[in-house]
Amino acid sequence: MRFAHAWWAKQQDVAALSFDFKVIPSLNKMMVLELARCEWTERKENVIALGPSGTGKTHIAHGLGLAACQKGLPVSFVTAASLVHELMEARDEKRMLRLQRHLAKVKLLIIDELGFVPLSKTGAEREAKNVFIKGMFHCLLKLA
Repeated sequence: MRFAHAWWAKQQDVAALSFDFKVIPSLNKMMVLELARCEWTERKENVIALGPSGTGKTHIAHGLGLAACQKGLPVSFVTAASLVHELMEARDEKRMLRLQRHLAKVKLLIIDELGFVPLSKTGAEREAKNVFIKGMFHCLLKLA
């Protein structure tokens, strides 16, 4: 669930994760480059990347995560589905506080594929949504 100090963060360089801004002409290159400076993390601001599938949101998130790693910030990258699974598992195994403490230490938490988490009214999905929302709420309170 983490990539601060991960193998690829040490082996990759910014050029390897460069983004072809011509693919999405409407993408504000200056904004992306500004975000890569990671000053927004010090102000405890959030960045939300929205758009259709296949437009480079994950690639940009990886680049921002790598930039934060290179600045020495603790970073975690996780898909929303695996985070929900981890939160539910932690709750069931009575280790939710430990997981929440771990997440609270992270300066940049990248949650990918948030749109793929089912949010319907079935029992299991409703329970997963509730655990996710409670877990994220706790982390946001710690960061504030």
